[in-house]
Amino acid sequence: MKRLEHIDALRGFALMLILLLHAHSRFALHIEPSSELIKLVELDNLASRLVYFLIRNKAFAIFSLMFGFSFFLQMDRSQKSGKSGFSTFFAWRLLILLIIGYLNAIVFRSDILTKYAIAGFMILLLYRLNTRLIAALAVLALLQIPDLVRIFQGLADPYFQVPDFSNKELWEEINAVSAGGSFLQLLKMNMWPALIEIWKLNFTGGRILQILGYFLIGLLLGRSRLLEDIRNNTRPFMILIAVSGVFYLAIRFLRIKVFSMSGITEQSAGMISDLLTSYMNFFMVLIIISIFVLLYRINIFGSILNLLSPYGRMSLTSYIFQGFAGVILFYGFGFGLYDYLGDFLSLTAGFLILSLMLVFSHTWLRYYNYGPVEWLWRAAAFRTVDIPFRKQK
Repeated sequence: MKRLEHIDALRGFALMLILLLHAHSRFALHIEPSSELIKLVELDNLASRLVYFLIRNKAFAIFSLMFGFSFFLQMDRSQKSGKSGFSTFFAWRLLILLIIGYLNAIVFRSDILTKYAIAGFMILLLYRLNTRLIAALAVLALLQIPDLVRIFQGLADPYFQVPDFSNKELWEEINAVSAGGSFLQLLKMNMWPALIEIWKLNFTGGRILQILGYFLIGLLLGRSRLLEDIRNNTRPFMILIAVSGVFYLAIRFLRIKVFSMSGITEQSAGMISDLLTSYMNFFMVLIIISIFVLLYRINIFGSILNLLSPYGRMSLTSYIFQGFAGVILFYGFGFGLYDYLGDFLSLTAGFLILSLMLVFSHTWLRYYNYGPVEWLWRAAAFRTVDIPFRKQK
């Protein structure tokens, strides 16, 4: 079956946003530079505002949504072809992805693949439910009920304190090892202590629920067929932009008003603001995807956006390689750029890595059918190396 190039491009777009987000945060090395090459205060502030508004918490959401959509495509095509046992096969693929993700997390601790693998098992259990029930579960996951409970506790008791699940001493050690430790020390730290800490924060902070929610939204988009036939679905995407825009502005207005409401403590107002921001991000994600699709349909923009297609087609390889590149460039055992680049120059470094990844993906797929990690994943899933790797001339 013919590949949907606009889906590869959209996946590549999400991957690009993830890369830029990681670059801005110096690949999860949270230490302010002490030997900054050039102080660009205005540009640093601009870069941070752009990342906060357009990328933060949207990049992973779009990537997660595309994972759910891709899952639907694979399941749907398997059913149409009459193949049986695909659920078992997909569970096996998820187990392999979990192993790949863990190996990646040992080097780059902000790995998302392990979380995708775990959430993917949940999707397997929910896939056959009817559309309304899946929609209800998606809403429940994205509502962030644990945060709602804490908000009600804070409103009911002005002395309520939100539990701090973060181990600050461990994070100081993690950052110190990343900044000044050896590569082996980094591996040892990421192998277990950092991994457990990050998983703990992802559960208590609601990130796992958000991933599951966006997976389910991707599944619903798959069932709607909107993303498969973008040429004949202009009106639905226009409506989606308009409706999402209204909700976004309404929630934004409410978030502004929260801090001026009487009888609400500063802590409760902060929690409400954070929760409303996550709701705003959801509608922003729908707007971004819709605008991307509508632009893709215009030849001049479609040609530009299609540059991301090979990058998105080998998304697993791209995600892992760019994480490794960032660690080598920014961490202490490598080039140590964390200590020299401010926010703007770090983001610029992200664009340079992106350029290299685009050249690599375009060149690689000229000669090979799959990205290197995709091929390994496929070979392990089918338990054979007899899978055409190099393209026939």
